[in-house]
Amino acid sequence: MRNPNKYIGKKIKLKCQINQISEDGLFTQGFLRCYSYSGYDIYADDEYVVFDERASKTPKLLTNDVITVYGLSLIHISE
Repeated sequence: MRNPNKYIGKKIKLKCQINQISEDGLFTQGFLRCYSYSGYDIYADDEYVVFDERASKTPKLLTNDVITVYGLSLIHISE
């Protein structure tokens, strides 16, 4: 995503592949670590952390699933 800071607080649509799934814990909210499409059927471009706020958590999401996320961009962290 070019210029990610301009999307903070705005609705976004993102197609990405799940790389890591962190389940909800006693004191933590679970999340998905995803990578966007970089071409040639490879998902290794920008990294995103997605919080799954679906009430029923169905269908179950698995590592390497390709998903489309509709949500709100909250923060951008750059290394």
